[in-house]
Amino acid sequence: MGALLVSLRKELRRYRRDPLGLAAWIGIPVVLAVLLFLLFGRGSPTPHGRVLVADQDDSFFSRMLAGAYSQGPMAEMLAVEAVTAEEGRRRMDRGEAAALVIIPEGFGKSFLDRAPARVEIVTNPAQSIVPRIVVEATAAMLDAAGYFQEAFGEDLESLPRGEAPSDAQVAAMAVAVNHTVRQAAKYFDPPLIDVETSAGEDESTDWGALFFPGLLYMAVLLAAGGMSYDIWREKQMGTLPRAASSPGSVTALLGGKLAAAVAVFLALGAAGVVGGAALLGLDARRPVLAVVWIGFSGGALYLLSMLLQVHASSYRSAAIGNNLAVMLLALVGGSFFPFELMPAWMAGIGMWTPNGWALLELRRLLSGGGDPMAALRAFALVLGVGLVCWWICVRRLRRAFLR
Repeated sequence: MGALLVSLRKELRRYRRDPLGLAAWIGIPVVLAVLLFLLFGRGSPTPHGRVLVADQDDSFFSRMLAGAYSQGPMAEMLAVEAVTAEEGRRRMDRGEAAALVIIPEGFGKSFLDRAPARVEIVTNPAQSIVPRIVVEATAAMLDAAGYFQEAFGEDLESLPRGEAPSDAQVAAMAVAVNHTVRQAAKYFDPPLIDVETSAGEDESTDWGALFFPGLLYMAVLLAAGGMSYDIWREKQMGTLPRAASSPGSVTALLGGKLAAAVAVFLALGAAGVVGGAALLGLDARRPVLAVVWIGFSGGALYLLSMLLQVHASSYRSAAIGNNLAVMLLALVGGSFFPFELMPAWMAGIGMWTPNGWALLELRRLLSGGGDPMAALRAFALVLGVGLVCWWICVRRLRRAFLR
């Protein structure tokens, strides 16, 4: 125990003499939270995109359709710009807009004649949310126009083609609409169907809270890889050969490194949970348990990284192998992209990576889900994996690493 405490004090003093490096590891979650806050703010962001509208008909009804994209809630999401069809296609080829809506010539006449008309929508494949909004909104507006045709088809046929209707014709149309609404009022007032409403959870996506736990574990991976390099420095400085000459000293040396690493992970987890709650509105139901889980699982990831270090043939190959492993685990394990946004096959693999599985457990702890026994089993599994990695690392350090 005395040798273990000496090793722990040595590691903590080394970290204290390099405050910038220590601050970088602990400060990564706060920096990531600030960046996510600047990108998304607190809560769900409103999607924004540019929509190009080419009105080739320039009639009363085509102008109504083109102007609908700038009305109501869509006005806050879409920046609408009038263009020609040729210019719109060129700009879409350059990726300058989310969607291009082409209203064909004769659209207004087709509407009055109750004839089919085709509205063309060209979407940007690099975007998904705004093009879907444009397609669904256009379909809804055209469906509404179809219902209007069914209700007022005879009155529409009386309107002139190719010119604006007169005041008398507009007044007659308004009277017809009023009569139809009055006839239908008995079905709506009083309502024949009682609808019960209940308040449910907001299903909008909180992008900051969705990305942040994965980025937090990317910080854990980076810190684990950076701290595991110390074993090569111990070898080069002669500390490790001296420790290997006496029984138990290698175990104490590695134990001190692990304890110091867990302390760093606990500080990193605390900074992440506090920063996420303050900047992103992260609702941490079990904050203390979440911080302990980050420290515990971070220690296991540190030992896994140490396995790569002690089995490498040189410091250079250890650095290359560790960096490659960190990038692959971060990419597949939900750090770069949440599992919800990944292909199903990749998410299925990523959930079984060490950091991906630990990430899912962290999200359960933050949300307050799962039973205590499930959390206890997760801690026990991490402890078991850590003990196996510990045993392999000690054997490797004593036998092959110093040769």
